[in-house]
Amino acid sequence: MSSSSDIEKAQMAGSVDTGQTSSTKLDFQKENVDEALAVFNEVGREGEVLIHVDDNKLRWKTDLRVLPLICIIYMLQSIDKSTLGYAAVFNLREDTHLVGTQYSWLSSLFYVGYFFWEYPTNMLLQRLPVAKFMSGTVIFWGCILTCHAACHNFASLAAVRTFLGPYSSCNLPQRSNTNSEISRSKRSEQPLRMGIWIGLGGISYVIAGIMSFGIGHIQDSLPSWRIMFLIWGAITAAWGVVILFFLPDNPLTASFLTEDEKRGVINRIKDNGIGMENRHFKRSQFIEALRDPKTWLLFIFALTSNSPNGGLTTFQGLIIKGMDFTTLRTTLI
Repeated sequence: MSSSSDIEKAQMAGSVDTGQTSSTKLDFQKENVDEALAVFNEVGREGEVLIHVDDNKLRWKTDLRVLPLICIIYMLQSIDKSTLGYAAVFNLREDTHLVGTQYSWLSSLFYVGYFFWEYPTNMLLQRLPVAKFMSGTVIFWGCILTCHAACHNFASLAAVRTFLGPYSSCNLPQRSNTNSEISRSKRSEQPLRMGIWIGLGGISYVIAGIMSFGIGHIQDSLPSWRIMFLIWGAITAAWGVVILFFLPDNPLTASFLTEDEKRGVINRIKDNGIGMENRHFKRSQFIEALRDPKTWLLFIFALTSNSPNGGLTTFQGLIIKGMDFTTLRTTLI
């Protein structure tokens, strides 16, 4: 059980989940206490946490450290997912002797692996350090992308596409978790920050097209599509290493924040009522989420917006090239 002073601090930090209404006896079992409790050591007479940092400067400090890291991850995922379409323009189908619907299956198999790994990856996020887990998945995802360059037939391509899906599936929940957990934005600030890294997905396609145009000019014994997979895979894996060293798991472990700043980060979002981090599954919260109409609206939005995703990113280059444009012109368009 937590001490009375600990309970008082936790209530002020918005970090205790009781699972009961205020009119009933509160249950402060250890597993219900948020990890943010550890940083609140100074409490004033009126029950207010003593914070000695400027809120505006603190917001900028966390944004400048965290947002670029997760934005580039999102950009790389968008690029890597569309690389198959660019590779097809550079004769991947001919070089690997794909026939019939085999190329279409390569796009689908990516999402098959993605689908089946969604539940396990969310469970692992509850049990493993977020930033370390994200770093590992990005590194492995980059390595698998480079393996595409060694493929010579449908079977080998099908294998790497299927394994690429699970590692890509980890990144959306990881980024969302990172955005809310490490940036610690107020509810009013979160839409803009999420909009920034989601919006960069569009910029990534511009970058991918220009890069593909440049790669198409490389004179080498390797076909351009193999070089493309090697380059983007290496960049992705290298960024995973950057994440390992520079992205904290949460503000409590952030080396770039002082103790006062850690308390400030937690205190500024206390009105969100979500706490900092608790790794224990709570059945009551799961049921509450299922009963919330917003959960199902988000589900419908995700389903409808992503349904055409695979087809468009995989076939748009071939459609444009089929209009009698050259390979290099197609990448620019």
